[in-house]
Amino acid sequence: MRSLLTKLADDCYFERIIDALVYELYLTDELRAADNYFFRPPAAERLPSLQDNEGDECRSIQKVFERLSARDHEIRRNLYSLSEVESVRIIEGKV
Repeated sequence: MRSLLTKLADDCYFERIIDALVYELYLTDELRAADNYFFRPPAAERLPSLQDNEGDECRSIQKVFERLSARDHEIRRNLYSLSEVESVRIIEGKV
C-alpha cells in the first residue's frame, strides 16, 4: 500500500495539472504564447485507464503519476514554466 506522503504528493501533482488545464481553457492565448500546453500531451499518449486496472486503481494512478511527472515529460516542464505567465501569477497571488 502506498504511503500517505506518496498519496499526498500524487494528489498535489494532479491538482496542479487540473489547475493548468483550467488555465489553458481560459487563458489559451497567454499559455500558447509561453508554449505551455496541458491538453495536448496526455492526449498524445495512451495513459492507463482505471477500467483496465483489474481492481488495482491505486497502481493505475501511480503509473499515470510516474509518467506525467517524469523529468523529461512535457507536462512537468510546462508546470514549472507556468509561473512565468503573468495572468497565472495574478490568479495565484504571486505578483
